[in-house]
Amino acid sequence: MPKPIVRTLEAFAPKAAVALRAWKHFYSGEAELRLLPALCDREKCAFDIGGNLGVYTYFMARFSKAVMTFEPHPELAAQLRRGFGGRVQIEECALSSREGVAALSIPLVEGIEEPGLGSIDGEGAAGLPIGRKVEVPTRCLDDFLERPVGFVKIDVEGHELSALEGGRRFIAAHRPSFLIEAEERHRKDAIGTLVAFLNRHGYAGYFLKDRELYPIEALGKAGSNMFIPNNFLFFAGDAQRDRVRLFLEQTA
Repeated sequence: MPKPIVRTLEAFAPKAAVALRAWKHFYSGEAELRLLPALCDREKCAFDIGGNLGVYTYFMARFSKAVMTFEPHPELAAQLRRGFGGRVQIEECALSSREGVAALSIPLVEGIEEPGLGSIDGEGAAGLPIGRKVEVPTRCLDDFLERPVGFVKIDVEGHELSALEGGRRFIAAHRPSFLIEAEERHRKDAIGTLVAFLNRHGYAGYFLKDRELYPIEALGKAGSNMFIPNNFLFFAGDAQRDRVRLFLEQTA
């Protein structure tokens, strides 16, 4: 859909704009998005950490009891509130290893600000020039222990380990499934440090390739050496993993 039409929808019909964007990505975007019916728990809350334009939030809200979305960028957070109204709780903050204030660096792509690539303290900029920096509040995942959480998606441009480090009690209490973006261009040894952290908390990591789940240890081995995923699934037990595998089989 042409950008002027999208901007018009965002201004006059924000909920329709969110839905149209979400369904477009559902059919043509990341394969992991189509796993949400199996990843979410209808009896529990889901957390979208790094809400951006609300594509994941939209479907998480369909398959979860409730959704809490974390988005530190002020303009994006306002757009999410308009697009979801009271259906989703929008927390205008970044999740990190400690509470306080941080600088959100907004990079430029071809001279235009790209808020969806904003990163805390310059992490994740991957060589892109910075357009501006915005001071944003930081909180810890451990501040949000009240409601049972079954699924957490994290896409925070290199700050994923810090977000998890602020959630040790949260992880122990809820044992949710995780979908986490991690890329070496965002942070050195991003994947290795993420896997090590979650392994210590009893999680096993996987990636999706050709509609099959592979253990994260298979990365770089025969058959996957040309495939470099940036989304990783982490499960606290076999039941969570097997539910996703069954879903993949049934929807083939």
